Amino acid sequence: MKLILETSLVKDIIDMAENAMILSLRGTCIYIIGMMCKTSIGRREIQKYNWLFSKSQVASGAVSVCLPRDQSRLFRVQTGKFKGSITFQVDLIENLSSLKEKLPLTKEEQDVLNLIGNLINGVTWQQAYTDLQNIQKAQEKNPKTFMNPRLFEHVVMYLSMYNRLQPKTRKCIFNLFDQLIF
Repeated sequence: MKLILETSLVKDIIDMAENAMILSLRGTCIYIIGMMCKTSIGRREIQKYNWLFSKSQVASGAVSVCLPRDQSRLFRVQTGKFKGSITFQVDLIENLSSLKEKLPLTKEEQDVLNLIGNLINGVTWQQAYTDLQNIQKAQEKNPKTFMNPRLFEHVVMYLSMYNRLQPKTRKCIFNLFDQLIF
């Protein structure tokens, strides 16, 4: 606690608890303030910044619940202008539409592309992975789908749109096309 007081972190932590744009960071700061209130020095310090703590929880030794006296300071959230998600960026949608017109896919290829799209979703990942593995096993003798450069170009476009994929998912996708020759 002495180090926190020496570096004046209490003021910074309280400021983040009241003003951080990321709400989970605010919650973490409130938890830290509650931990500081386990000591008498911490309780005195947060009172300087007009915060309250639960005396019953201090007596029990638990982490105290702390709130500012003026709760509007804690629940004030700046509103920002929604800029849209990556899936609704006009230029990406136009590029994908243009690609579909220039390099049309068969139904089977479109199904594979949809499954690859489902790999992006954490909820549908396992089922899509299993389905893609089944398609790949069915085509071991004649792997025409995963050797198609048109389909691979569509997949690369998807990957450019969803650049937050886990490395294991990217590896899984590229391994599907390991027989593709350019």
